[in-house]
Amino acid sequence: MPYKNIRNSFFLLLCVLSFGIMIGAYTIGSVLRMFIEGEISRTFGRRKVEKQIASLKGHYIVCGYGRIGKLICQELAAAGMPFVVIENDPGAIEQLQKERYLFLALDATREDVLKAAGIMQAKGIVTALRSDADNVFITLTARGLRGDIFILARASEESSIIKLKRAGATRVDIPYAIGGKRMAQALIRPAVGDFIDLAIMDMDQELGLGMEEVPI
Repeated sequence: MPYKNIRNSFFLLLCVLSFGIMIGAYTIGSVLRMFIEGEISRTFGRRKVEKQIASLKGHYIVCGYGRIGKLICQELAAAGMPFVVIENDPGAIEQLQKERYLFLALDATREDVLKAAGIMQAKGIVTALRSDADNVFITLTARGLRGDIFILARASEESSIIKLKRAGATRVDIPYAIGGKRMAQALIRPAVGDFIDLAIMDMDQELGLGMEEVPI
């Protein structure tokens, strides 16, 4: 009897161990499969995006997806104009993925990244990073690659305007100064401010009209 009990116990233990090994192997296999499939999906997804970016012509490159960059992208998307964003902040990248914008999760100050964004075929580039020094560097790099490209640069300080223009910026704007002036005009000349808002921003939505410019 003792021998039979020991044999039964050993057999039961062996079954439990075998079952546990099978469960463990299945779990590990499932985790590895999910990881590998996820990596493959991301790799092919990025390759697809890179091909889409490589095929762009006459598009805009937006460097930085902060508050200003986000507004610029919204306006470009609403106007149906092609663009690609360069941003390496994880939080901003998550937002870009939700919006399904074309983007490169890289450093916009690098020359090879600007080339990957299609600067040689682009219509214009916007430097909308928070750092004026980074915007100056991007402007210098972009102007060195394309002497004819339109460069719209963001500045945080008035002292940076001259630096950005010397670096090759076509136009330099200080967003906070523009916002302050518009608010002041709403107090000083409210009718004029309303007309400008209607003509530039609300005309297409309110009246079904649009204001365009035609080169002559």
